[in-house]
Parts: sequence; structure tokens; C-alpha cells
Amino acid sequence: MMWTPEIEPISEKVEPPFLGAQMPWFEALNRPGASQVGIARNLLESLPGYFERVPMADRVVGEHPGHYAAGNKDWTLIYTPGQSFRANLAHLGPSPSCSWVCPRAGTRQATQAGDDFCPPTEEDWLLLAQRQNR
Repeated sequence: MMWTPEIEPISEKVEPPFLGAQMPWFEALNRPGASQVGIARNLLESLPGYFERVPMADRVVGEHPGHYAAGNKDWTLIYTPGQSFRANLAHLGPSPSCSWVCPRAGTRQATQAGDDFCPPTEEDWLLLAQRQNR
């Protein structure tokens, strides 16, 4: 939202906060989400075949609202809002390399590959599963 208090809103019918803006844009740049976008970009651009990625809703098994997956033949990235889930990672071979990525700090922690995954905390996490080099 590019709202600033010094400029009149586009529509005079809109009451503050304008179209959902909670603060001026220059204050929003210091919010945690601003740095998290950069963390996400760096992670995604580091993955091979980034531009060949596709949604992979079938990688999260069962009913897990709020979980999202995308990837390609060599990796899958699954977002979880801090809840356990079951994953189908068979397309990555017998023993994919798995790690939890913290979207708040960009740090990674290795985790055991398997079918069931439990994030380290009840906060947002990304599970990165990658095909092992042969």
C-alpha cells in the first residue's frame, strides 16, 4: 500500500485506513514482513529450475488448510503455518535431503526425510525437500 498521510486518497469515499493500509509505506518498510520478502526471494532464486516451478498441491497429503507446495522435478517447497503434516515426496527419489527454512531469519535446520513432518515451532515454516545428487 503506497499510502502517505500528506496525500489525499484517490477516492474521497474511502475512510482511513485507506484500502486496508495500517501505516504509511515508509513506516511499513521497517516491519518484519519487509525483510521476509527478501529472504523468500533469495531462497527461491537459489533453487535450480526456479522458473520451471509449478504448484504441487498433491505433495501435502490429506486435509491441511493453509499449507501450500510448489516445486519441480528436483525440489519441493512446502509452506506450513506451524502445523504438522504428511508429505508425498516420492518424486524426489528414495532419500531426499530435507530442511526447515525459517522465513523470519532465513536460517536452515536439517530434518529427517519421511512422510510426516512437524515444524520446529508453531510459527510459519518452509520445508525444503531436494533430490539427492547421485
